[in-house]
Amino acid sequence: WQRAKAQANYRKEEWELSFQDWVAVWGTNWHRRGRSPDSLVMMRRRWQEPWTKRNAQLVDRPTFHARQARIKKEKQMLKDKND
Repeated sequence: WQRAKAQANYRKEEWELSFQDWVAVWGTNWHRRGRSPDSLVMMRRRWQEPWTKRNAQLVDRPTFHARQARIKKEKQMLKDKND
């Protein structure tokens, strides 16, 4: 929880997940964390919104990385539009 919170802070993302909420999101899937393709990671449903219990979900790593690529493009488009 502390590492995830610190990483969100580093990325300048709002963090509103209590430790209890973070544990609730992981639920019984805690053992599936890791770096293999079938491992799970926590991500925000809507990247523009804060980390909250309602906005957090678990996805497999390939899904996460594909979504991150789309978000990166979206952020670049927003930046280009505002420049």
